[in-house]
Amino acid sequence: GGELSSEFNVGNGDIDSNIRGDVFIDGDDGILDSLILEDESDAGNDHYSLTENTFNKYNYLGTLTFSNLETVELNANNDNNTIELDASVNGTEVTVNAGNGNDTIIVGESDIDNIHDNVFVNGCFGDDELRLNDQTDVGGDTYTLTATTFDKSLLVGEITYAFINLVTINANEFDNTIDIQGTLAGVDVAVNAGG
Repeated sequence: GGELSSEFNVGNGDIDSNIRGDVFIDGDDGILDSLILEDESDAGNDHYSLTENTFNKYNYLGTLTFSNLETVELNANNDNNTIELDASVNGTEVTVNAGNGNDTIIVGESDIDNIHDNVFVNGCFGDDELRLNDQTDVGGDTYTLTATTFDKSLLVGEITYAFINLVTINANEFDNTIDIQGTLAGVDVAVNAGG
């Protein structure tokens, strides 16, 4: 990327069919550099994985590595997918558009403090679950769920969600406060308190 803004579009609608090797993207010193992962035309149930600097998915033969980006957006296909966001870096917002299948979006792997900026989860149509994993985190926390957001003490960013049917909070095993302030009609909440 250059000194201004760059947009990197990868996949042309079907990542594993169109991208056959490793990809390295560096936004460099741009003001607003964005990566858009385009897999919306792909068919078949998939497993997507995002970390603070890598992307991979089932049947993609390479690995996509990225750095110095302000936004990362994943446009998944319309089948039944599992999408894992294990970690993100400060300064990079992540958007997940899960597609129209019955999807499970997992944020945090097992310590949601590994999410270091805002996350936007759009379940789209289908029966979708947002699973917030914090089981291995250490220390008592306050978890706060509203009708559109999730937050916890010491979390750098905020997780905003829409078109989700089930929100599951897997808390750590310490003394926590879990504050459910509101839900939308048709949205169920499951809490596994840990301790």
